[in-house]
Order: sequence, then C-alpha cells, then structure tokens
Amino acid sequence: TDRSRALFGNLSIDPFSSLSPGDFETLSLNIQKRHVIGHNLSIADDRYQALANDARPGQTISLLREDVECFAGVAALVVEALDTELRPGAN
Repeated sequence: TDRSRALFGNLSIDPFSSLSPGDFETLSLNIQKRHVIGHNLSIADDRYQALANDARPGQTISLLREDVECFAGVAALVVEALDTELRPGAN
C-alpha cells in the first residue's frame, strides 16, 4: 500500500482515498495475508503479526471464502475510484 501511494503520488492521486479506515485495514491485512500464504507457505511471521493482532509467528494462516469476498469488494472500490480519477475529463 505504501508503494501504491508512492507510485500514484507522482500523479497527485491517493489510490485509497475512497476507503474508510476499516476498508483500508481490510485491504492491508489481506495483502499481507496473500504474501504470507504465497511466500511463507501460510506460516505467519513477525511482520504479519504486527498487522493481525490475533496471529502468532509460526501459526498457519488460512484463507476463507469470506476473506476473499471482502478483499474483492474493497479492491473493487479502489479500482472504481482510480477509474474515475484517471478517466479523461474527470477533473
């Protein structure tokens, strides 16, 4: 999320401005969850624990359908906001 803000900052756009604090937290947590599942064989590390208060290093992280649906909904909000912002004549 920091990298995304830096990239879009060059265009004076905050890609997450349309998100509530709760939605932004959901997005951040699920991005980290994807990282843990994809790169750590689903084993939580210290970095993930800092984001997910209920996780412990070494704990297996599962991905539930509800997580995916919630993440997809929040990601769609980001995409819609960026589409509106970047569309010619939007501003």
